[in-house]
Amino acid sequence: MQPMDYLPFHPLQPPNGPERPERHPSRREMWLGGAAGRAAPDSHSLRAGDQQRPHHDKRHQRPGPTPPQLLGERDEALVRAVALFHFLTAEQLTRLFYRPTSLEYVRAKLRRLTQAGYLLRLRLPRTTAGNPPFVYRLARGGLTFLAQSGDPTQVRFRPSEHQEHAYLFLAHTLAVNDVLIAATLASQELPQVILADVQHERDLRHTPVRVKTPQGESMGIVPDAWLDVHLWGKERMCLVLELDRGTIEQRAFTHKLRGLLAYAGGPYQEQFETASLTILIATTAGELRARKLVQWCERVLRQQHLEAEADLFLITALDPGAITPTRFFLSPIWQQPFEQTPRCLVDDRVHDGMNNP
Repeated sequence: MQPMDYLPFHPLQPPNGPERPERHPSRREMWLGGAAGRAAPDSHSLRAGDQQRPHHDKRHQRPGPTPPQLLGERDEALVRAVALFHFLTAEQLTRLFYRPTSLEYVRAKLRRLTQAGYLLRLRLPRTTAGNPPFVYRLARGGLTFLAQSGDPTQVRFRPSEHQEHAYLFLAHTLAVNDVLIAATLASQELPQVILADVQHERDLRHTPVRVKTPQGESMGIVPDAWLDVHLWGKERMCLVLELDRGTIEQRAFTHKLRGLLAYAGGPYQEQFETASLTILIATTAGELRARKLVQWCERVLRQQHLEAEADLFLITALDPGAITPTRFFLSPIWQQPFEQTPRCLVDDRVHDGMNNP
């Protein structure tokens, strides 16, 4: 961690209301600014279909003029959230802004935003019984709205690209977003833990960092996310998130680890202009997979004689949809290579300071 020489700021400004404290906008992440409070649910809902591949819902492709004044504050918050996270479900947006009982209310809002051309909705392929959820991303109207509002975005609207998103891609991105939502909500549930900035893989991929390992391997590094966390207003902890879904074998994973070690040796510091770095490897494939990842990480560190760099890595198994800010930051679920006892992401010294300001 690094001592802070500046005041923390909040990356997201969620809806103001009785259930959410009023927040201050940040320098870059004012995507969710100016939103209204929580609302009670209504009877509107969306009926999911049963198509096998993600696609546009052609019934709701009605792009048209989208002057900013047509959006209410709550609708604007939803559009800005989709801009920041790129792909979100109604359940994720509910978790970010509303009570769980407001899911149908949020679905109705998303349906209207889709009909108005602000959002595009895709359907995840069916992998189990039941209707798969819709996934929302910006449509042309949403991009126009952000441009007219003076907000930059690197998202481009290419309908042909949106039809080609495969299940594994969407499932991975949604799992990353589950983790980012938990980190975002920490600023509300754990006031001393502030998510000051977040950069998504969909943005970082525009500027991949080329590295070369001691073995002569050349590769581009694009983290799944980068998080700038401020602790108790005094220390800065920057996190690189890598989310594993158990879909790659040992050889590919160790190749990636060697690249991350090369990345941590200088290119990372140049990219983000900070020396603070912890690489979080979170797997959704269970505890056994997490133990394997720890073993593979230890093997790579031994092979490169970098055992002293083990504190760069923290590894855990997560159920992304169920992760809470308290569990993510304050529970001993993170395993460091070569250590027997799991640890918290926020160390005891900072944790004690939070409980005894």
